[in-house]
Amino acid sequence: MNYLIVEDEEGGTAHLTTDSPASKDGIPVLRIVADDVSGDFTATDVILDPNNPFDMSLVTHAADVIGSWMLAPCRTPEELHAGELFLSQHPGYNYLECPAAKIKCGSADKE
Repeated sequence: MNYLIVEDEEGGTAHLTTDSPASKDGIPVLRIVADDVSGDFTATDVILDPNNPFDMSLVTHAADVIGSWMLAPCRTPEELHAGELFLSQHPGYNYLECPAAKIKCGSADKE
């Protein structure tokens, strides 16, 4: 599986994917490829700002990235299932309580 989560203005991308050695038993990882951050992250991982790694106000939790993505009304059942598999690595996490981000729904830009 490979779902685009977001692409930024500089061409950086985030995908929910099983195409990674870090993906085990069909559970996807969050793969980020950008100039400032790159790597494969599980639901319990913290994503630090590489320019300010000690500034906790700039910390992003991988689970919140996927949780926010899942809240977009355009998610398909397959995408929601992939997100639930990802979040299963984080027992007790409820994506309905995550900080909602405005993640767009493809070319229609629905929210």
